[in-house]
Amino acid sequence: MRKLIVMIIAGCFALPAAAIELTADQRAALLVEAQQAFDHGVSLEADDPAGAKEAFARAANKYGLLADTADAGGELMFNLGNAQLLAGREAEALASFKQAAKLLPGDRRVARHLAYTRALLGGEDHQTGRSAWATVRGGIAQVPIDIQKWTTVAAWNVLWLSLAGAVICQRVRWRWTAAPAAVVCVLAGGMWLTTLWGVGGPPEAVVLRDGVIARSGDGEAFAQKEGVVLDAGTETPVVARRGAWIKVSLPSGGEGWIHERDAALVEG
Repeated sequence: MRKLIVMIIAGCFALPAAAIELTADQRAALLVEAQQAFDHGVSLEADDPAGAKEAFARAANKYGLLADTADAGGELMFNLGNAQLLAGREAEALASFKQAAKLLPGDRRVARHLAYTRALLGGEDHQTGRSAWATVRGGIAQVPIDIQKWTTVAAWNVLWLSLAGAVICQRVRWRWTAAPAAVVCVLAGGMWLTTLWGVGGPPEAVVLRDGVIARSGDGEAFAQKEGVVLDAGTETPVVARRGAWIKVSLPSGGEGWIHERDAALVEG
């Protein structure tokens, strides 16, 4: 089995990720190896930082292969991001945590790791093309979705019980309960729907290295776009894709093309 896994990993350098198929047993074995490599890295952190970094890199490669060959769930993307971060691959980790946030809306662990990684890479200065509403949505999404949901449900029930009490008992105090319940219901419900709406949306790109040149067209022959050079960790919406090239929003407000090897895509 181990030889088979090694062959599969070696083959991924020659084949597109979509061409690699793993059986359930192979995925399970690869997941165990990824976790073992990660745990080994943790055990080496205090005494052998360099060895720990190598172990985390191995774990990231194995988690990454799983993410490319299977339907990547939020937990897998979260684990991948952790391994990439500890391996010193912060920009890749940022993309993985962003994908995990899409798959696990409101998860506090993901929100904390995403914020930490974003801060390492320059924080808000590296986010381009984000509207004010997108920023608000990002803040709301950090509140656990279960809290949003059950607060809405509780406020809704209190609202209708209060209204029923006001009608049946004809007492003003029931209306005093109904008013704040209505406010909480609207606010919590709005947050909940906003979080659900935030799952999906257009794809984004995270630039993976410093000095990436944005071009005016989808090819190396096109001139550099407005003298723009993008740094690692830059987050930008994807406007279009053509072959191996991605059209993205630029910090200047315009648009430019970068090669897919220079960015990680975060699907909606």
